Amino acid sequence: MNFISPTLQVVLLSVLFITAEGCTGYVRAFDAALHPDAGTDVGNDAGQDAGTPPDPTVDAGTPVDGGSVTSCSVGTSEWLAYGHDPQRTFASDGCVVGPLTQAWRYVPTPPVGLPTRNLFHALARTEGAYLQWSHQSPWGSQYRGTTAVDRVSTTGTTSWSFSTPTDTTFGNWGTFAFGSFITEDDGLYFVDLATGQQKNGTGFDWWGTPAFDGTRLFLTGTFQAPDCGGAGIMTGAVDANIQYSWQRNHYQGPGPCGDLTDSLGGLTVDNGAVFYAPQYGGSVKPLPYPSGIYAFASDTGTPKWFQPTLPTSEMSAGNGKIYLIETQSDASRRLVSRNQVSGLVAWSVAVSTSQNQSPVLADGLVLLTTPTSTGKTQVTAFHANDGNLAWNSSIAFTEWNAFSFGPWGTALAAATGSHTLIVTADDGLHLLKLSDGTEQWSGSFPEASTGLRDPVVVGKTVYALASDGTALFSFSSP
Repeated sequence: MNFISPTLQVVLLSVLFITAEGCTGYVRAFDAALHPDAGTDVGNDAGQDAGTPPDPTVDAGTPVDGGSVTSCSVGTSEWLAYGHDPQRTFASDGCVVGPLTQAWRYVPTPPVGLPTRNLFHALARTEGAYLQWSHQSPWGSQYRGTTAVDRVSTTGTTSWSFSTPTDTTFGNWGTFAFGSFITEDDGLYFVDLATGQQKNGTGFDWWGTPAFDGTRLFLTGTFQAPDCGGAGIMTGAVDANIQYSWQRNHYQGPGPCGDLTDSLGGLTVDNGAVFYAPQYGGSVKPLPYPSGIYAFASDTGTPKWFQPTLPTSEMSAGNGKIYLIETQSDASRRLVSRNQVSGLVAWSVAVSTSQNQSPVLADGLVLLTTPTSTGKTQVTAFHANDGNLAWNSSIAFTEWNAFSFGPWGTALAAATGSHTLIVTADDGLHLLKLSDGTEQWSGSFPEASTGLRDPVVVGKTVYALASDGTALFSFSSP
């Protein structure tokens, strides 16, 4: 989003970035002009980043009586998108058992004069984590901040740092596709995994959480900019050259611009279909499209079905079903399982939850957080085939406010190699056994005193953000 005069834009853009195929970002990896004091470990300056493992006697965590998990099979999958995969299952084949120890703490280094705004979340591959964050926009401190990504090595040092001259980042989750890290946050940016250089991109004013099925990149457009630029409201599929193979539910104008929004932009891909769950709003009447769940053929975009409803959470997909929270006409909420072929309800169950994380799918269960009578939060598991209650967790915890860092905050991640569930909370980390919800281990970490959020798992490593958006942490499982 961009409100600076065209003349000033030209001047500033000529200084801030090189033009190549539209608006491009600029790489700040070890840039002496922007980081005159930077060495080989940008983001790990003294006083910012622990770098070395803390005393294990301090934050090895507290054993509990729920029974230990002593052996497991370590898988090879990487956490490549919101929810781990295009199905948004939030389930890795990693192995996570207690006690976890803190390996390192990472704080990115912003350009000189442009202080850090927020750290949003990280995706991860075997070579390390890809941290999405923001710093003050070069357009001024009155804006939300610019889109930035750091590649962080497995030892907690900066491999490269990339940022854009944008001004309005919402913290949308990125994905990996076409040999790039891709983020759709005030523009669509393809960042080379090895170098941190931008390979391709668009102009400003694209927002959404993309998904990749190995062939096509699927996008949503969730916000229409005040100047009517960018992608508008839509869903669709593009190739590596950002050429649409199809686009549906597109809206852009005629104005006033910003008169239609999609506050959810739910997107999941499974079995050759794209499932799209918009929650439309705005001043335009009547709305050009109804809110609900749409199914399109992933290769052609051919409509398959539509079910009118009010989707409240992101969706996950598996077992020939999609799963999400839906708000009813009386404002109550239900966890709903729908058939992927028809969209008809397979089962639904009343839930009281404020989460909009996709329900976790692991070990034949559908898992989400629910409140307790004491005002704390527990994990509730339902059988995926029929919706019957499997268990409520043996512990309750204080969950950080997911909405304080945008509508895409998460608290749960499964490690199916160990059959455990990682829960982030205000008091640190909890590991639950997927078989019955008992707590296998819990631990608090002094450097994460505000709590943790947005866990992702690769192998025996858990990455998570400080709840207050100040640091990225890496934790190691035995």
